Amino acid sequence: MTPIRPAPLDLISDHYDRLTELREDHALVLRRIYLERKTITEVGRELRIDSSGVRSREQTALKRLRERVFPDEASSFGLVTKHQNRLSELGKQQAHLLRERYVKRKTLQQVANKLGRPISSVFNLQRSALERFRKIVAPDQADPFQLVWKNKDHLGILKKSHAAVLRWRFIERKSRREVASRLDLVASSVGHREKSALNNLRILVNSTDPPPVYLVKANRALIDQLQEHHAFILQRRFLENRTQKEIAKELRITKTCASSRTQTAIAKLRHLVSARQLSPASSSIPPEN
Repeated sequence: MTPIRPAPLDLISDHYDRLTELREDHALVLRRIYLERKTITEVGRELRIDSSGVRSREQTALKRLRERVFPDEASSFGLVTKHQNRLSELGKQQAHLLRERYVKRKTLQQVANKLGRPISSVFNLQRSALERFRKIVAPDQADPFQLVWKNKDHLGILKKSHAAVLRWRFIERKSRREVASRLDLVASSVGHREKSALNNLRILVNSTDPPPVYLVKANRALIDQLQEHHAFILQRRFLENRTQKEIAKELRITKTCASSRTQTAIAKLRHLVSARQLSPASSSIPPEN
């Protein structure tokens, strides 16, 4: 059975905070079409491209967004690579598949071609292999109740709607029907949002290189130790959800320059986070020079 993926509007609304990880024009197209309900013609006029160009960017942007948030993909790289020496505890076929996908970084299509099986079959085999492997090396992550309880301090970093669903479902022990009633949704929509939220929580727990928006939200206290212009950009970009264009206009610089400064600021913050992790006994970390 081919895996069911969320419709574009659901994907974007559930993972709005991940748009900052896309190219500026890709994020803009998705915001205009799906959140602001602009027509293709209106978006094309704004970007000064024809309708086919808008459609092309829309499809590419959706593809890039799905690559970041589709269940099991992002969080599983950290899980498998961290525990690859334990893959032998799986069956031969499952171990081979996970090694090809997450250690050798082969695509699903490449693995399917190598095994001579349909891509949907390989996807389902991968999903079952990941579930079993997670139970072996991280049983607390296989059980959503344990995952949420153990990492409840991370919930504030997630999107508010995701944090609320996890809190109601796994801390307050509400049923999906009760949560759906609170959110004015159908139970199936709550199930999808719950799955996405759990996946994003696993990304936070497993990843040694979290997406910028999570990195910034999880380390707000360290931002003040950056140089003022770096702290300013991270605040605007990831905490206030400003676009690169808006930041560039505010700073009176080009959008390319704003993007470059954002990447530098992220790198500086990662360095501070790494230094703190390597020196846990240190009460404070000197500000960057």
